[in-house]
This record gives sequence, structure tokens and C-alpha cells, in this order.
Amino acid sequence: VDVAKVKGLPAETAGVTDSLRQAQTAMDTVKRAYESLNWSNTGPVGAISGALPGGGWATDSRALIKTLQSGLAASALQAMRDASKTGGALGNVSDKDLELLQTKIANLDPNQSEAQLKEQLKVIYDELNSALATRVNTFQKYYEGVPGAEVPELALPPPTFEEFMSVNVEDDPMDELVNKHRSQ
Repeated sequence: VDVAKVKGLPAETAGVTDSLRQAQTAMDTVKRAYESLNWSNTGPVGAISGALPGGGWATDSRALIKTLQSGLAASALQAMRDASKTGGALGNVSDKDLELLQTKIANLDPNQSEAQLKEQLKVIYDELNSALATRVNTFQKYYEGVPGAEVPELALPPPTFEEFMSVNVEDDPMDELVNKHRSQ
């Protein structure tokens, strides 16, 4: 057994497990956003509604999109930092850099049509799932045969967006907290 592999296993296992958790959170947000999109919160009607005081019908959907954009940008930046030997390859990142990165990840403009926005969400799911599968498969291949590398929680999400959409997403614990305070 390679001693260096055994020594690095705990940190790598934690990193892969964290990647799975972050990807699952992002994928759940994709699903919630996808299911919330309709004619009233996208395209021209959504743009008008979003401009109304209080945000009209579009507020919740736009908040999900914004959450997804910022989460994906942060994850992509962290992945770039992780790929750097020193962890500081990016240096300081400006708001403009984040905006460009978000656009590159996927065009999630809530003013576009419902169909186009839903297609972009599918692209995001596919990209997340592909990156996650690569990370998990690389981990499993590198640590194959190393005692303790058999981590059961390394299960990947469904391979296709359609399969993922048919799986029930557990309620976000934050939803319960928000709803509790809304009713008071």
C-alpha cells in the first residue's frame, strides 16, 4: 500500500464529499428554479413583474437564479484555486471577474424565455454532473485498493436531467425556517 496515498486519503475524502454536497445543493437549486419557471416570471412579463415594487410574481424565481449564479461562480473560483499548487493563482477577484465567470458558466438571464432559461438550467445540471463524476471517478481510481477509500456517500446523482427531475428533492431546511418567520 502506498503510504503517501494513505496519508492523503482523509483530506481527499473530505474534499470529494464536500464537492458532492455542494453539487447536490446546486442541483437542488437548479430543480427548484426549473420547477418555478413559467410565463409569469420569465420573458417580458417576468421583466415587468420583476420591476414592480416587491418584485411581483418574479421575485422567488429570480432569487433562485441569483443564488444559483453566485453559488456556481464561487464553486468555480474555488475549483480554480484548488487546482493551483499555492491556492492563490487567482489573486483578488473583482465583481467584474465574477460577472464574466457567471456568464461563462451559463446564461441565466431571467428576462429570456421560459424555454431558453430551462434549457440553460439543463446545461448547468449536465456540467455539474459531469464535473462531479470526473472528480469522484478520479478519486476512486487513484485510491483503488487503499483501506478506507470505500466511502459509501460517494453516490452520484442521476446521470440525466430527466432522471434527476423525477427524483423527489428533500425540502431545504432553510425553507422551514423562512416559512416559520413569515407566518409570525
